[in-house]
Amino acid sequence: MPQSKKEKREAAEERQEKYDKLTLEEKLSLAMTYGNEYTKQVIKLRKKIQEEERSTRKKKSEKKKKEGKK
Repeated sequence: MPQSKKEKREAAEERQEKYDKLTLEEKLSLAMTYGNEYTKQVIKLRKKIQEEERSTRKKKSEKKKKEGKK
């Protein structure tokens, strides 16, 4: 069942939109599910998750320090 280029492009855009709406953890699990070809993507996603966790911890500690000074 051949698809036209327009249909293929629309389907690809739709898949990309769905992917963009996923959380980092969901993207990570998807990338891990599909194996070695996504290894670089898995590493990037793990780094992003770690950076987010660090920034939230840092914000919490700064907030505690400010509250302690008052």
